[in-house]
Amino acid sequence: MTRRASVLSGLLGALAVAGLVLGTAGPSEGAILQDLIDQGGSVTSGDKLFENFTAKVTGVAPYTVDLSQIDVQPIMVGPDYGVVFQHVSPQQPIISAGAPLGFVDVLLSFDVTATKPGWLINDIGLSFVATAPPDGFAQVVETALDGPVVIGQTSVVTPTPASSTVFLDYPVQTVHVLKDILAVGGQNQATDIFTIEQVFSQVPEPATMALLGLGAAGFALGRKRRRGAWLGRRSGVAALLLAALVLTAGQADAAILKDLVDTGGTIVEADKEFSNFTYNIVGSGRYVADPTAIDVSGITLNGEHGLQFAGAIAAFSQIVPNSSATVVIGFDVTVTDPDWFIDDISLSFNGTAEGPQALARVDETVVISGPVVVGQAAVQTPAPLSDHQLLTGAYSTVHVEKEIYVTGGPDGYATISFVNQTFSQVPEPATLGLLAIGSIGLFLIRRRG
Repeated sequence: MTRRASVLSGLLGALAVAGLVLGTAGPSEGAILQDLIDQGGSVTSGDKLFENFTAKVTGVAPYTVDLSQIDVQPIMVGPDYGVVFQHVSPQQPIISAGAPLGFVDVLLSFDVTATKPGWLINDIGLSFVATAPPDGFAQVVETALDGPVVIGQTSVVTPTPASSTVFLDYPVQTVHVLKDILAVGGQNQATDIFTIEQVFSQVPEPATMALLGLGAAGFALGRKRRRGAWLGRRSGVAALLLAALVLTAGQADAAILKDLVDTGGTIVEADKEFSNFTYNIVGSGRYVADPTAIDVSGITLNGEHGLQFAGAIAAFSQIVPNSSATVVIGFDVTVTDPDWFIDDISLSFNGTAEGPQALARVDETVVISGPVVVGQAAVQTPAPLSDHQLLTGAYSTVHVEKEIYVTGGPDGYATISFVNQTFSQVPEPATLGLLAIGSIGLFLIRRRG
């Protein structure tokens, strides 16, 4: 355990004993996962609110998953509140990948908010109960995001570890969770996942820490430094434009990658149109990568619009040594508003890897006609899990080539189950000039008043 983790654990323990962290509220009633998704429902567990549930299921038969049979129940583990995902019928698996060689990937997302005033979510605890044959695999990867930025990730896998805890890069009041559940069946036996438990603990926000005499400065500076690295890329002019730019998120399209390529389909997310999709997949050994099991859908993160690629891409060298897979996906991105141009890219994923030379990585190249490279981004295990890069200019249309690579090395494994990709934009010069003139006019009027 790191010194920071030790200090925070002691701090939380002291506060819990003092009755300052969680109060007396207990877990509330649970709900069926499908109902939470369809009805926009929520579950309250002590001082934690779980809401905005979504789920994507992809895979290759045989597999079994029924969201209407998954019960989401609030729980309390020690001083921490959370939820457990379990079957409505006791002892039944919530997800099963059958034999021979079926696999299923469930990408489950939700928001978690600390409702107690003055407290922020600080860490995530994850555990599961699963069984898998020697040539099968079960894993849950938990990724915590603050907007497009990954601020924490942990995983559990068969046979071990079955439980794990991760401290976030900085405390937040609301964290967006992407929980990826992957089951891969063996040649003759199924892989089953029975329950998944999830808890969150918290620390006081800086003002509360100052009042308690607990050294808020460390947390405040840490958060300021990390957020500053992200936001500091924007100039004062960009901050001015942020107030002038109002984007309304549209209904997100979704399609299977193979269908997009075969039919020449498009995805529209707000002011971005994604078209001309291509893919190429090569692999060796025991791997998972199937264009019929990769879902492509529009997403919006902190006002940036883009795509999410959801579906298992994995290499299992613990089953067949030196397994690997490479998936190359290409597409065009166009800003549908003629007065605005793409000027940066954000990339994040939930890659995990275990074993010598095991690696999960995504390399992205952005080009314009020519072709001329105008930007690049990369994420990999164990870090960085998110990247943000400015392009060399501003363009109405760019082409993206995304290479997704996994290798288990000699005897390990590597998995990726989602890749998030967003783009932001700036106005073309004439619009920029008009906005600047208008802002100066408002400033002068305000001074005169």
